[in-house]
Amino acid sequence: MQERPVTDNPLYNDNRMKIGIIAMNCSHGSTITQADGAWDMNWPDTKEVAVMADRAGFEVLLPVARWKGYGGPTNFNNRTFETYNWASAVAAVTDYSCIFSTSHVPLIHPVAAAKQCATIDHISGGRFALNVVCGWFKNEFEMFQANWSEHDVRYEYAAEWLKFVRQIWTQEGEFSFEGRWFKSENVWSEPKPIQKPMPPVMNAGGSAAGQIFAATQADMNFVILKERDLEGGKAQIDHLKNMAREAGRDVKSWV
Repeated sequence: MQERPVTDNPLYNDNRMKIGIIAMNCSHGSTITQADGAWDMNWPDTKEVAVMADRAGFEVLLPVARWKGYGGPTNFNNRTFETYNWASAVAAVTDYSCIFSTSHVPLIHPVAAAKQCATIDHISGGRFALNVVCGWFKNEFEMFQANWSEHDVRYEYAAEWLKFVRQIWTQEGEFSFEGRWFKSENVWSEPKPIQKPMPPVMNAGGSAAGQIFAATQADMNFVILKERDLEGGKAQIDHLKNMAREAGRDVKSWV
């Protein structure tokens, strides 16, 4: 069973429905449009909106990991703030909201990721959470010369990546890690995150492999609804929760 967290992170407050803002680190946010008035991503506006949402009691501020726009007339999300740096900056100007970073696991080593996450958790006073993504936009991976694995293998990689990160967050002293992809000696990272046992993790897996990953590895699943009606949405969420329950876990759903 999952260990009960010791934290003031608003993700764990008593509100049955939590409210957040997604993608304000990206040009156009989450709206593909050429209309006037679309989100013009810049730091002064980002700071202002983050502070307003924080004071209004929004539980979540969640960035999208995007390295390249999609082209076309809007070139959607062509301008973005990198999510770890964004989270650090937003954490420093807020007091309540949970501040996420979104991380492409094939593009950052677990040792670096774990350290950056712990840093943000301290800056935020224990309000950090990590959104783990495996990547799907191949054009971005080509810029990094990163290995482009088969779909399901990317989730296997993510499971090992996250296991390594969580061990770094929790294990005292030096240790060695050996897996299929990572083999590291004398691993050390201090300080540990403020949140105990560790910061919460989100994943938006919707495929068969993605749902298994979310049910067995994540604390929250960002559900990409396949049906646009209440009955279909409930069935999809119930399916995920049942998968998590069978694994002895409780995974929250976000839409």
